[in-house]
Amino acid sequence: MMEPHIEIYKNKSILINDKGNNEVFVEGSPSSDAQKKVTKIKTSFQKGFLEKLIEKCRKGTISWKLKKEHEELFDNLVNGVTSNYGRSLVGLTVLQLCIKKIEPSLNIRLHKSGSGDFSWKEGIPMRGLDSEFIAPVLRKTNLLKYNKDGVMMTRSFAENYPYSSFYKASIRGSKESWITIVNELEEGNLNADEGLKKIISLLLNKSDDFQKLSAKLVSENKKFCAKKGNLKIIGKKLVTHVNKSEYPARLFEISLHSLFQVLADNKKLCGSLRPLSQMRSANKKFGNIGDIEVIASTDPKSEILEAWDAKFGKPYLFDELGELEDKLVDHKSIQRVGFIVDTAPKSSTELKNKISEIKEIFGIEIEILEFLKFVKELISSSQMNENDFAKQWMTAYVESICQKKRTVAPIDEPSEMWIKELLDILK
Repeated sequence: MMEPHIEIYKNKSILINDKGNNEVFVEGSPSSDAQKKVTKIKTSFQKGFLEKLIEKCRKGTISWKLKKEHEELFDNLVNGVTSNYGRSLVGLTVLQLCIKKIEPSLNIRLHKSGSGDFSWKEGIPMRGLDSEFIAPVLRKTNLLKYNKDGVMMTRSFAENYPYSSFYKASIRGSKESWITIVNELEEGNLNADEGLKKIISLLLNKSDDFQKLSAKLVSENKKFCAKKGNLKIIGKKLVTHVNKSEYPARLFEISLHSLFQVLADNKKLCGSLRPLSQMRSANKKFGNIGDIEVIASTDPKSEILEAWDAKFGKPYLFDELGELEDKLVDHKSIQRVGFIVDTAPKSSTELKNKISEIKEIFGIEIEILEFLKFVKELISSSQMNENDFAKQWMTAYVESICQKKRTVAPIDEPSEMWIKELLDILK
């Protein structure tokens, strides 16, 4: 295996990775092709590309698909922001992702174009793009406040070398995560659109506006539970919130997971509660059976003992039973499994036959239960006071969407809209 390195010549640089693949960066005045591509990017920004994306993310109606290792890179990058450093690094990453989304053929290692006495022929005028289109938007939307003239006002980002693992300038923040993101984008392993939605969503959930709104909902919930903390009212409020949302299926999952958080907090589970999954259906690829899973120990890889899949707007589940049957093949230790639906479940002869068939194969009953009936059954089996349980349930739900329980409920999608809607419902 070749050792990665960079070769610097009089009028070019060559970046060589561990596979021996070369990236050649030629110095000189911007080519006409590069200029056309930069014009395309500017036009997209002028038409509100970033503002529109932020608004979509703010509503919490989008999702993304990223590998776990890529998710962690963005988490590290945004979590690396402190009061003193890290902002510029995140701002630059947002710019690079935008560029790669709008014009994938441009190389985001090359941050200079026609600037002073140095330029790459296929370079990008990142300083100008950032100061005109990125920094002002991130500041205006209160997502990220760094130098209003852009990240390039910090000389650390303006050295005459391509952004790579060999970029030696001193950069504070999660530099390694940033460089890895750049490498993954340029090597075609990371989708810029998915990454952009992820990082904007993380910033929305960390903004000052979001924190103030979260604190307000937490406070209002305490007052609400003190005055109206009974199961009937709380159940009705949660159902109303789920139904009014633009993404009710996700809130339905969160409401069910919050229910099990109460059981976990009161040591009423037969095992450990697996943290809430990212916004995707339970998938055999990820080893999931359901949205809510009780596992044998705190080890995420331990056996699944109990699993429930939340199904909003799907009272008839014949196809889902077939998918569940495929998943159960790899999970012999399961003791209880089923579906929770938001309305009365529909049955048929073929559905009953399918359930009987699965029971015969795996020796386990498949349950399909209506939401509020399931809630009452769960509370009854816990032997907890009904109203105390309801208050804890509401609090767990509120704290989950307010990003206060990230260990057990790591919700990445922005929930600002959810918080505003719930505040109106609790009035």
